[in-house]
Amino acid sequence: QATLTVWEVFIRDLAAAFGEPHPHFSAQHRLYHIRMAHDTRLVDFNSEFMQDAAASQLDQMGLTMLYYMALPSRLQNEITKAGRPTNLNALTALALTLDRAFWEQRDQAAARARTQGPGPIRTQQEPRPTHPVPPKTPQTLPPVLGPALHP
Repeated sequence: QATLTVWEVFIRDLAAAFGEPHPHFSAQHRLYHIRMAHDTRLVDFNSEFMQDAAASQLDQMGLTMLYYMALPSRLQNEITKAGRPTNLNALTALALTLDRAFWEQRDQAAARARTQGPGPIRTQQEPRPTHPVPPKTPQTLPPVLGPALHP
């Protein structure tokens, strides 16, 4: 177990005695910095986001923007193609639909790969080009220091 500094012990004891002084600011800070990982399922991310959203005291427009910005590019791209909703409920519903489709496709591709086995084994090299490659000719380079310094 890590050793706590005197300051860390003080902060821990202060929070235990009096609670968090500004929970909505802490929730806002977490929302500004939260990012969903590419390989995370949206259901897991939503529970964390919505918990902080409820405590943040931010309006729907701000929460909608922060939610969209926290999504991975795979979802942002699909949401943009479908038409980005302007409220949080519609955005989360669309994101959930797109995330489910992503994971279903990924699971189906993995199942196909398991049933098909490894791909064909290549025994021959790729054919080489039939036209000959011209030999490289040496190029003369201009003098680096200028003509006055060369004899």
